[in-house]
Amino acid sequence: MEIHEKYGAKVRLLQSFGGRYAGQFLYQMGFESFEAMGKAQDAAAEEFAAFNAKQPITAQLVNQVVLRSSTVI
Repeated sequence: MEIHEKYGAKVRLLQSFGGRYAGQFLYQMGFESFEAMGKAQDAAAEEFAAFNAKQPITAQLVNQVVLRSSTVI
């Protein structure tokens, strides 16, 4: 979380209690725009890769969803 917040993301960690993702943890990053998201991901890429290289892998990515702010009500 700290790495993503450092580069401008608003981060939330949630657990889903129903539906397709019931029981799974959801890691959500919010940005002001897609341009801001791209800049943040490019800026954090090296630091995030170095962080991940040191971590034991105990989970798997199930799905990735990108929502435009206009679709979130």
